[in-house]
Amino acid sequence: TIGSGVRSISDRAFYGCTALKRITIPDTVTTLGKKLFQNCTSLTMATLGHGISELPEDTFYECGELKGVVLGKNMKTIGANAFFGCEKMTAVAFPESVTAIRGSAFFRCSTLQDVYYTGSEATWKRIVIESGNEHLTYATVHYGSPLAIPGNADLPVTVILSLRFWDLIDDATVALYTNKVSDADALSDSALAEPLLAVSVQSDFGTINTIGGQQAQTVTLSDVAQGEYKLVFRKPGYAPEIVSATIEGETTLNALTLYHYGDSNTDGAINGKDITLLRRHFAGGYGVTPKALASDVNHDGEVNGKDITYLRRFLAGGYGITLE
Repeated sequence: TIGSGVRSISDRAFYGCTALKRITIPDTVTTLGKKLFQNCTSLTMATLGHGISELPEDTFYECGELKGVVLGKNMKTIGANAFFGCEKMTAVAFPESVTAIRGSAFFRCSTLQDVYYTGSEATWKRIVIESGNEHLTYATVHYGSPLAIPGNADLPVTVILSLRFWDLIDDATVALYTNKVSDADALSDSALAEPLLAVSVQSDFGTINTIGGQQAQTVTLSDVAQGEYKLVFRKPGYAPEIVSATIEGETTLNALTLYHYGDSNTDGAINGKDITLLRRHFAGGYGVTPKALASDVNHDGEVNGKDITYLRRFLAGGYGITLE
């Protein structure tokens, strides 16, 4: 995976890197050099970011083990000989934005079977496909597909997380666990629940916007194998957010939100309104549902009257009473 701070990659940067097996180019990259991965004979999968509009000539020339490629959603032109000699390629994902495929871009791609295209048959027919691309034109085009190669767990994909929080996200982490791990183990950092992937998230990590008083930040996880997962979003002093997710093709998980312990009504503040909500909940108030993990302020694994007592002592300035 190439770092998210990279903007351009020069000619032949990975030429002949025979140990390279997979590559994911982030959205920050806007320019690729020629012959970039030529003769990378062990490369099996490539995922290109959405910042790239042109795939230069000879980009994947003679990458004989390359099986699948996902092009970014803003790709417009595929250069001459871009996939020349990729004799084991079976699938490619195209965005509707593609307008031209230059000569012999898919020459000697005899195993190419499936093209997953986000557009319609009408827009596909408007693409200028030059000579030497017969193997592409013989493949089955799946119109209106997601920008991904489905049904193949061996092909890694990109996962986009939409995170929300009430103050700076510094010191937050996102961890990905196999779905076989219990919620309790994932939340407790059990030694039996080692994350498959963990990312530290900082306030300068990506673009921050404001939505409904909350700050919103997008984080991209690259090169994630497709499958069933549990994802945990956490920060010290805040109730963790845990979700189960099926990753199949490029996946976006929306509005994963952190709430401070004690913020039972999820309004971003800790005050008497939270106590009132909890009281109404325990009294059987219709439609009154506190945020469970955020309401367990004494961390005993239950939400009950003890949490109301603890929260009242905190708001009264009780000595040694913290919400961490």
